Amino acid sequence: MNSFWRRYEKIIEIDSFLPIRQEFEFMRASSYKKNETLGEGFRLRTMRFRGQISQGLLMPISTFSEIPENAALGEDGFHVTGHNYEYKDDGKSSFYELVKKMNLEEKMRTFVRENGKRVGLNRMLEVCKALELQSVPIEEVGTDLPSKYPTVEALLERSDGEYPNGGKKEGIVIRPTEPIYCPLISASLSMKVVNNKYLLKNED
Repeated sequence: MNSFWRRYEKIIEIDSFLPIRQEFEFMRASSYKKNETLGEGFRLRTMRFRGQISQGLLMPISTFSEIPENAALGEDGFHVTGHNYEYKDDGKSSFYELVKKMNLEEKMRTFVRENGKRVGLNRMLEVCKALELQSVPIEEVGTDLPSKYPTVEALLERSDGEYPNGGKKEGIVIRPTEPIYCPLISASLSMKVVNNKYLLKNED
């Protein structure tokens, strides 16, 4: 099982807008889009397969010849992204201008990971304060979460709800307050529970 995860390392999340290239042509019938800003490509959508909701795409890293299999963290560059788009440093993006004004690239390269590892909750909040950034809302902290939410259905119900501004909540992220490395996924434990009601409501 470990060798499977080492070979299949490139995970593409839903809402990604993928370029026209041979590796993604199998998605043309279901996912081809023409966007005024991004041009032609394939939008990775939430879909149902055999009654189950699919929330991403897993592909072998070897599929992409431009990515070295032994690439180290940070070699794929610094990017400024929104929910659906990646913004260019072309003088036209207010997001990029804010990043440069706050000197976030240099700060983030210093703070985001320490000693090559993900930091815990308290340290993350310290980093956010140092970067003058607001963290996402922390809804719940405790040691009894497995007993409170013992099933997938319970977790999905927990992920449902609305933001303070009235918008439908996208979901929740669950992770230990201090990072725990998992050999099975070759990374620190982290789980995203996506609100299915949000997904189905916002799909084309």
